[in-house]
Amino acid sequence: MARKSKKKRVGYFARLGGWLAELSDTKRRRIMRISIALLIVLPATMVAVGAIEWLDARVLDQVRAAHPDPLIEFIDLPPAIARIAGHDLDRALIPLLEGDWLDDQLCERLAKRMATIGWVKNVYFVRRSSDAKFKISCDYRLPFALVQRGESFSLVDVEGFRLPGEYEYDPAWPVIQGVQADAPKAGHRWQGRDIGAGISLLAAVLREPFVQQITAALVANYGGRVDPRSSHVELATDRMGGRIRWGSAPGEEIEENMMGQKLAILRQNYLRTGRVDAGHPIVDVSTFSDRFTVPG
Repeated sequence: MARKSKKKRVGYFARLGGWLAELSDTKRRRIMRISIALLIVLPATMVAVGAIEWLDARVLDQVRAAHPDPLIEFIDLPPAIARIAGHDLDRALIPLLEGDWLDDQLCERLAKRMATIGWVKNVYFVRRSSDAKFKISCDYRLPFALVQRGESFSLVDVEGFRLPGEYEYDPAWPVIQGVQADAPKAGHRWQGRDIGAGISLLAAVLREPFVQQITAALVANYGGRVDPRSSHVELATDRMGGRIRWGSAPGEEIEENMMGQKLAILRQNYLRTGRVDAGHPIVDVSTFSDRFTVPG
């Protein structure tokens, strides 16, 4: 059998040379000009890109050096709670600022951390400016009342969410006494209908002219769980041992005055005597629509 002869291999550059030889002089000169231009432009472009990256790094280094300590501005933090909430907010965010404050993901991480703080209801935005300042916008939970459990006091907002911290008695806030459930973690809603009754009762008198004479909502007998024949909820006044027997919790009235009727009696007492209790240690507003009674 005859051996097959090998075909002569033609290299890439040989083929390229043959292709160029077949072109006209004009086309060959045009191709050469383009090739020379590419040989010049490409290295220059690579050098320019490297220079831009170097300049960016230098600028970032200068920005970091000019503003080594980033600042946080809570742009809509209510002044009423800045004093008590500011420490908790700063303490939660400072660890995140110990790294590079120019990190692209830092704003997102700050927003996520803010959402876990018990003072915060909603996070609207976190924005970073070139002067190393982070502006944070949130909807905050405002203190509404103190909830007393033994010797311990916790703050809650008007929706019953517990706010961070443990507190001593402060007359700036009314107190809810007699709540059965244990205190939840900060940022969680307090369980039980009795605390809701206390909040509703205090909210009802919040805008009344006599509100300064109300010190607490008492819910230990909520639903008659201690004594079905006694008032289920009561208001305490600033008189030693003073009580306003309210009757059933707001919204749970059966064959008794409704909230508006009870408030009208107390309002009339205040306008007539200057006292929500009309000068009596204990008054009951649950029975008669036009007057209170004094328990014998």
